[in-house]
Amino acid sequence: MAIRAPVESFTDISNYVGKRRVPRRPISCRVGLLISGTYYIANAYEIGEGGVLFDSPVELKAQQMVVVSIRVAQVIKGVMLSRVVYILPATKDGLPTRYGVQFEQIDFDIKRQIRNFVASNNAA
Repeated sequence: MAIRAPVESFTDISNYVGKRRVPRRPISCRVGLLISGTYYIANAYEIGEGGVLFDSPVELKAQQMVVVSIRVAQVIKGVMLSRVVYILPATKDGLPTRYGVQFEQIDFDIKRQIRNFVASNNAA
């Protein structure tokens, strides 16, 4: 005779969907973007080990792949294949359209450098 374990009811996880898994830190630096074979320079606003928030001189679409290169002297240096996961429209106060990307391919050492930078108190 088999004993059946009670089955829990469905748990609503909608509150967790779309939330960041890792913290981000404000940053003010330039990043390189390789978009459809053309290289651009853009401003970065936030960074975390999972992704970065930047503006772009060209319009990007959700789920579009871009290559992001970042260099913060003595702190971070790397190139990551990334996917656009959300778009923040331009605001009235002059902020351009910004794009949040998730790193799809990132070297462990670069991820560690970003994690240490986010956790530190040093200004960049």
